[in-house]
Amino acid sequence: MKRKHERDSKNKARTGDIKKDLSTQQLAALGAAALAYNEVERNIELLFFIVSEIPGPMQYEVSTRISGIDAKKDIVLAGAKYLKLEEQDRAQLGEALGEGIFSKLKQYRNAAVHSRIIDASVGIGLSIESKARLQEVLLTVSALDALYENLVALAKELNWFANLIGLLSHLNKHSVTASRESSERALATWTERVRALRSERKSLPPIPEFPPEHELDAAEIQWLQAQQSAQMGWFSQWPAHFPRQMSAALHDAMNRPAGPIPEPLGGWAKPAGE
Repeated sequence: MKRKHERDSKNKARTGDIKKDLSTQQLAALGAAALAYNEVERNIELLFFIVSEIPGPMQYEVSTRISGIDAKKDIVLAGAKYLKLEEQDRAQLGEALGEGIFSKLKQYRNAAVHSRIIDASVGIGLSIESKARLQEVLLTVSALDALYENLVALAKELNWFANLIGLLSHLNKHSVTASRESSERALATWTERVRALRSERKSLPPIPEFPPEHELDAAEIQWLQAQQSAQMGWFSQWPAHFPRQMSAALHDAMNRPAGPIPEPLGGWAKPAGE
């Protein structure tokens, strides 16, 4: 879905009008993916609040002063270990929040929402990242829908992790209570659910890669031909005679018979040597 920008693109396959260069389905898929990512971040925030045990009124006072979501991820993983989350589940949480899942989906999302269209024939955007790194991102419906589905699956998994870790925190604080037995049964059930969600996430189809270059070239040629055809159709609607598109004065001036050229003030310049 994302790759280094190397194609010799001259920005020909685009009109500059977003609603013309991307279909309604592409725009809807892009918006859905952007909002789905927000749900993932919201659940990371929730996990952060649970492991840090910050009182409700102070939660956003603290979290908004921590630089970036990555710092909160590290605190979540440290808190899961402190609360004695089982090793298998800590590994799953680390995987979900790691480079291969959350970080990669975040990169795709950032590239998509911060891109400008450079090829409307297929749906390719250009994202300019730090240190002058130019990245292309697919804005096709299939790629954006796949990104959305992965983000939704990850958000659900993290939400259940929040339930699980919250219950584990409760059990750690209340070692002997009347409801401990039922809480432990719930802990086992929720642990099973969290592990099943990993399998569901991993069963999703992969996010599409870029098509081969010959397919991109063919799509660009076809798009340009369609644009040229549309423009020719627009020109064909013009009146056959331009005078009806001109002011009366301009029309008269252009159609007035040419007369003798008036002699300039001071007379004509004489050729050298005369």
